[in-house]
Amino acid sequence: LLGAPLRRADLIHALTRMHAGEAPAPEEEAAGRRQEACFPGARVLVVDDSEVNREVAAQALERMGVDVAFAEDGLEAVEALREGVFDLVLMDGSMPKLDGFQATVRIREEEQASGRPRATILALTAHVIGTAAEAWREAGMDGVIHKPFTMQDLSRALQTHCGQYRAEPPPRAASSAPEAEPRMGAAAPEDTLFDPAVREDLAKMASAGKADFVARIQSLYAEHAPDRMADLAAAWNDSDAEQVARAAHALKSMSLSLGARAVAEATSAIEASARAGVLTPGALERVDGLLNDTLSALRSSAVPAVAVQDVGETLRLAIENGELDLAYQPMMNRAGEFAGKVEALARWTRADGSPRHPDEFVAELEAAGAVERLTDFVLDRAMQVVGTRPDIKVSINASAGEFQRRDFASRVRAAGLRNGFPLDRLEVEVTETAILDIDMARPTIDSLNELGVGVALDDFGSGYTSLHALRELRFSTLKIDRSFVERCLDDTASAAIIHAVISVGRSLGMQVVCEGVETEEQSKFLRTAGVHMIQGYIYSRPLPFADLPSTQVEAA
Repeated sequence: LLGAPLRRADLIHALTRMHAGEAPAPEEEAAGRRQEACFPGARVLVVDDSEVNREVAAQALERMGVDVAFAEDGLEAVEALREGVFDLVLMDGSMPKLDGFQATVRIREEEQASGRPRATILALTAHVIGTAAEAWREAGMDGVIHKPFTMQDLSRALQTHCGQYRAEPPPRAASSAPEAEPRMGAAAPEDTLFDPAVREDLAKMASAGKADFVARIQSLYAEHAPDRMADLAAAWNDSDAEQVARAAHALKSMSLSLGARAVAEATSAIEASARAGVLTPGALERVDGLLNDTLSALRSSAVPAVAVQDVGETLRLAIENGELDLAYQPMMNRAGEFAGKVEALARWTRADGSPRHPDEFVAELEAAGAVERLTDFVLDRAMQVVGTRPDIKVSINASAGEFQRRDFASRVRAAGLRNGFPLDRLEVEVTETAILDIDMARPTIDSLNELGVGVALDDFGSGYTSLHALRELRFSTLKIDRSFVERCLDDTASAAIIHAVISVGRSLGMQVVCEGVETEEQSKFLRTAGVHMIQGYIYSRPLPFADLPSTQVEAA
């Protein structure tokens, strides 16, 4: 049984099984539609030059518990596979600098020369027919997923290549009505501009706390689609059929991810005719008109939307209204003097004067995919304020997810440039549970170190970071979790662990900080144990910047 409207991917899957002498297994497929599988711990590299496509693929994979990394072109993909190991690589075919097929050829050559394990690479492509549709085989890829794709397409690929990670998701609540399969691309004749199935899938993501993500990809499309249209028009005016095909493919690819079906179909027709050496009169004007209609619909209420609270928009308005600010908790040296270093902590006070606790709003922003906006605010505000006192260094916190994004160090560098802040006065704290994967953490830490930014491992002891990670990753500071400090006077094991961690940190050239210190007895124990700095209510609560003490002696 194949459901209507007929999807190319379903048909290919059924024919592939029949060619292998297997039944299409409708019961298995139906079960897959009823409930998505999860693959926690699987590591997937998504390689695509379109930010829209990367965002959509990442959110779909993250719904299945996958750890996702990104590369924007073939050269970055080659470098990423030199530095780390991935269970699966989803490689776009058409990209600048080095396309996905050429990148795969280079990766296979390096694997053979170095003896490193063979990466599993699938083409993620909108090519359907012609030589480009089979290019993945010639490049040495392991398979193909055609755009537009569904959650079931991704789940099937993960089951094939990452089956060892499979875990059953929590059971869904019972419903009297059958549930439609969420799709990233099925057609509906009654809709003129948008694919309702794709929009429904994005709406479900918004309902699940990803409203900021949906707004983000629509904004990205509105920003980049006109540029791709300009590329297409320029190639058309030059009568360059090859460049017309490339530009049409780029616009088609991002349109499929957004569900902009009319633009995708029109550019697909241009791509096919251009590859045949024909530029059909009127085709360019048709795409231009459809794109303008699509962008107008995105700016209006014509696109199916979900009435959910946009957490990212709430944060933006709170920042504009002055509801967010920073408090600064000083760190003291062993003599109890201000060591010239503070931790910047976000504080949110509503217009009615009621506070929002960080544990509440940070978790909410992370769930909505909007925590980057908070981090950027903290970076800018801390640099602007702390920049007025050259004797002070500042430490800010980064979330687990963004710390493992390849663009994080670039965001930090950009913040330093726009605020005129020396990056050697900045430290970024990352909670240890965010860096269990050494290969994922290393590029970010190395990039920050190259910028002169210190990196602190926060809450050490609360998670599972090994001594191997301390050896392999270049941390400048090690912060011992407050749970050990609380019990250091009456628990032998906690005291022994603090002594051992301080010894290890010092031997590796790290500054060791203990946080959550509340009594003089705890402070005395830690000073004797050899800690470099102490942070806690025994000395100071978080303060307005103007109330910070003057600096005394540097920590020994």
